[in-house]
Amino acid sequence: MARVNPDPYREGYVFTHANRVTAFFDTMDQARRAEEALHEAGVGEQAVDLFVGEEGMRNFDATGERHGLLRRLYHKLERFLGDEFDLEEHTDQELRQGHVLLAALTEGEEDGKRQLGHVLRQHGGHEVYYWGRWTTERLA
Repeated sequence: MARVNPDPYREGYVFTHANRVTAFFDTMDQARRAEEALHEAGVGEQAVDLFVGEEGMRNFDATGERHGLLRRLYHKLERFLGDEFDLEEHTDQELRQGHVLLAALTEGEEDGKRQLGHVLRQHGGHEVYYWGRWTTERLA
């Protein structure tokens, strides 16, 4: 089962967006069904995280505020190079509205990220993105 709002500082774990496909879901039930479908498609249980509410917004940390100066600078560069300039702000808004963000780790291969995006869309996911090392890419 996916971790919900994993704390990026507990036991040295630092969440990074790189190599993840994300999608928003209106409800936790939708997100859980998508999670099950990802597992059936071969995605490991530890490769899926769910973020919801204020705690989810704080822990996902789309802007890098909680990760220190280097992470904030990295996010600013990533935002500058990416094609989705308001994605971080939009992510915070979606989580504040009670939507669930599912983040699934992938190897970043073209077919793999597209397959994950397809599974997420089939199960009600919207605004599906791949977060690369330096850019983000809207998949749907």
